[in-house]
Amino acid sequence: MIAADTESSFGVLLTAAPGAGLLDFNHAELEGLMATHSFVVLRGHADGVERFEEFTDRFGRARSANLRAGSERPFESGHGTQSVTPGSDEVPLHAESYFTPICPDVLSFGCVAFTAEGGESTLCDGRALLWALAPQDRAALEAATIVWEHEAPVAELEAQTQSPLADFLDDCACQPDCSAWVEDDVVRVRYAAPAVRRTRFGGDHALANNLIPIWQAGVLGSACPGLDAGVVERMAHTADEASVRHAWQDGDVVVIDNTRVMHGRTAFGAGTRRILVRMMAAWPSPG
Repeated sequence: MIAADTESSFGVLLTAAPGAGLLDFNHAELEGLMATHSFVVLRGHADGVERFEEFTDRFGRARSANLRAGSERPFESGHGTQSVTPGSDEVPLHAESYFTPICPDVLSFGCVAFTAEGGESTLCDGRALLWALAPQDRAALEAATIVWEHEAPVAELEAQTQSPLADFLDDCACQPDCSAWVEDDVVRVRYAAPAVRRTRFGGDHALANNLIPIWQAGVLGSACPGLDAGVVERMAHTADEASVRHAWQDGDVVVIDNTRVMHGRTAFGAGTRRILVRMMAAWPSPG
């Protein structure tokens, strides 16, 4: 049914056989590929975008995790499907919502239309990145903690997560070093996430977080107390050199282990770049 093409352990392209549909994949096979390759590109399935939500539901439950004060998420449906970050600017490498207590395990992207000049997705293997750094930088990152504090009206948070407040509070309660409470219809959260943690598929240690955009925004001192900016600068340089680019084709579906892979995009010019994204909390492993 599929043809696999890979030159390394990072990423694999699966091309559909004639007549094959997206839902024909054996899900256990896909999870195995995620453990080995960390991201999978599915190409040539005519039903890819139409069956996008049904396909991604197999990985877990939708977890709309982009929490930004005052923002409205660009939802395409009532089931967690969103448009990717608007605009045409470059987006630095990051793990999606890593610093929040509802960080998704799996990201699935579906390309509706792509005619843009530029706009490739950049992908970096956080497992390889961790071991590519100098030992002293690796040790500093292994000891680092990213602190996130957030407050929002209950109605805003429920709109951004497409779920009741109780679900968010339950997720927070499952995370160590997370406090969440409600006062006067305002949700307040404080969460501390390790800069290095184990991957969802494979259980390896990986450096996949939001430190690069945090450093670029000039808020590293408050978000990650005690971590020297030079460490993140060297991390960013190494990640940029190690990243690969995915050139989109209409109908592509890309599934990413968000606990191992950082992603971003290059800037783009004229043309259309319409890509959907769905964020998932993975189902528990059998046994």
